[in-house]
Amino acid sequence: MSEPFSAVIVDDSNDKNLIRLLKTGLGISNVKKCATTIEALALIQGNANISIIFIDYETTLARTFAFVKEAKETGKCKDTRFFLMANESSQTFLAEASQSGISAFILKPYNDKKLLNKAKKILPPITSKKPNRLNLLDSIEARLRYKNKEIIGTIENINDKGCSINTVKFGRMGAEVYDTITIRIDFEKEKLGVNAEIIKIEQDLSKDTKAVTTTFKFKKPNEENAMQFAKFWAHILKERGS
Repeated sequence: MSEPFSAVIVDDSNDKNLIRLLKTGLGISNVKKCATTIEALALIQGNANISIIFIDYETTLARTFAFVKEAKETGKCKDTRFFLMANESSQTFLAEASQSGISAFILKPYNDKKLLNKAKKILPPITSKKPNRLNLLDSIEARLRYKNKEIIGTIENINDKGCSINTVKFGRMGAEVYDTITIRIDFEKEKLGVNAEIIKIEQDLSKDTKAVTTTFKFKKPNEENAMQFAKFWAHILKERGS
């Protein structure tokens, strides 16, 4: 494809609003709409790498997460982002979405501006082929724990391999590159935790106070903390008011 971005919409309704939004709001003229997952998979097979795929859950229902898996298995979706839209959600639903590789979620009926903002955040950079992190629309508070010491930070971006967290005076914890830290967040009534290895520590000069941005790589998950990460990601996907 000659254009920087391309999009596929899996939706069997006659609604053309999303197509209009993508063309006028994001400048994506290469937009294809499919009524079924079978049609969408055939389209994916014939394209090098679609930028973003919008999935209407009420269209795909029980096929939703299987479709995402099958799309990835084609080898054509290396950098593709999957955007899920649904009439309702729950923690279990979002956890399943996170495990399948959904990059963004929004409740229907959606606000046009909010949908565009979320889509812009997850679109891969035009100048880079590297995996793009999910830049969060809302800051997510996290607690970092290392050798019985704990400080508060805010998650700035995240993907399935790691995240970046901004903290004030991170050095007080004494952690350095290659050390493993536990990242905790509060999700509804649960306290979730994932282990991550520090791979980069940078001074953040954009803040008025002395701040540090630390980049983490999630440790290889076992069965137990794999579910913790799924819930952690579900918290990121959860629809929040602006």
